Amino acid sequence: MRGNTKLWNGNWDHAQEHIDTLVHQAEIHSLAPFIAPGRARRGELAILRGDPGEGVEDLRTSLAAIHAIGYELLTTEFNISLARGLKAVGNGGEALDLVERTIRNVALKGDTLYLPELLRVKGDVLLATSRDHEAAEKCFRQSIEASRFCGAHAWELRTANDLAALMVATRRISEANKLLKPVFDLFLEGADTADLKRARVLLTG
Repeated sequence: MRGNTKLWNGNWDHAQEHIDTLVHQAEIHSLAPFIAPGRARRGELAILRGDPGEGVEDLRTSLAAIHAIGYELLTTEFNISLARGLKAVGNGGEALDLVERTIRNVALKGDTLYLPELLRVKGDVLLATSRDHEAAEKCFRQSIEASRFCGAHAWELRTANDLAALMVATRRISEANKLLKPVFDLFLEGADTADLKRARVLLTG
């Protein structure tokens, strides 16, 4: 889904356009396996744009439809987004349960593509709900290790941003720069994703 690339880049207006086109085409051509995922993308975008309540509702409805038709290809990805939304609306307990359940599922299936992001989100939820810096940092470091294992530099950068931000908040600025700069330098000059923008702010702040 091209809309997912736009979400990653932070290009939300273009993401909305692609998502709306996908859902419209799926509906008029009765392509059931694509309707619910398209609506789930709308939920993801709503969360990113600061409307987690709407996003959570869209994702819950879409995931129920996805389970009903047995089209589980994107379930892990949408569970991650739902967990983010649940955290944003203050339901950290449910978010943590969902992330941990999804981690167990991917471990059973051997499908570890999204393991780095699952571990990152788990750390983020722990930080938001319990303020347990040690547990959150452990999750972030596990996420970075998993990212490196599969060569996923984009996942590594996203988690390095979170861990660096935690280090800055706990007055470990030098350690934060030492962690983040080598990951940031893996990317070509001129790249302009949301994660790279955040990394620049952390490195220059």
